[in-house]
Amino acid sequence: MQKPAYSFPAHIYVCVIQDQGFFLDLKRNDYLSAPLRDLQSLSTSVHDWPSELSAATAPADEVQRDSTIAELTQNHILAEKSKRGRKLESLPGPPARRVLLEHAPSAYPPVFRPHLLSFLKAAVVARYFLSVRSLYSMMCRIEHRRARQIAACRSGDLPAMRRLVEIFRRLQPLLPPTDTPCLVNSVTLLEFLAAYGQFPRLVFGVQAHPFSAHCWIQHEDVVLNSTLEHVLQFTPMNGGRGA
Repeated sequence: MQKPAYSFPAHIYVCVIQDQGFFLDLKRNDYLSAPLRDLQSLSTSVHDWPSELSAATAPADEVQRDSTIAELTQNHILAEKSKRGRKLESLPGPPARRVLLEHAPSAYPPVFRPHLLSFLKAAVVARYFLSVRSLYSMMCRIEHRRARQIAACRSGDLPAMRRLVEIFRRLQPLLPPTDTPCLVNSVTLLEFLAAYGQFPRLVFGVQAHPFSAHCWIQHEDVVLNSTLEHVLQFTPMNGGRGA
């Protein structure tokens, strides 16, 4: 049997909704979808075929396979195995079941000068990565910090996160308007929490009909910066596939 010649690069995230496969390219901040029937012939050609697409396996149709591989390669969704890139160590987390703050608190905690400085630094770092670098470089930064936390046998402190998120909410109106508020707010919040030794996950999700994308911050099964009702409308994407 011929060995698979292609792989999903590390900057590609994947999910399946009904009869569609969805891909997020973190380097280009771009989404692509393909019918599962067009992906059916790729399982023997792509290394580490994602479990999300396992239901799409079928006897290879060489014409369809070559056409689909050409399209996905042209759109940077597939790459030759030798060009997969740095692997993200993230694993799929538990599904969202709770939210950190059901309602706005009646009295926010006080904001001190170090909080404001941490917030401003977080906003600058977020803008730098989102405008100059890429989502992929941002995810590498996030996962590197989480790996160090895991290696040190530290887990997130949910009460501490609650207090910090309340402080962040007070300062959030200082962020300039943007076309991607969920992304800017989430990345800024991640950087703000990291300043205090808290490293939750950044989750990307999509819905199919009509197509829409969303992202949020999650610690275990707790959503930090969105409502559970809104988050559950989206299917989380899994990534970190490269070697």
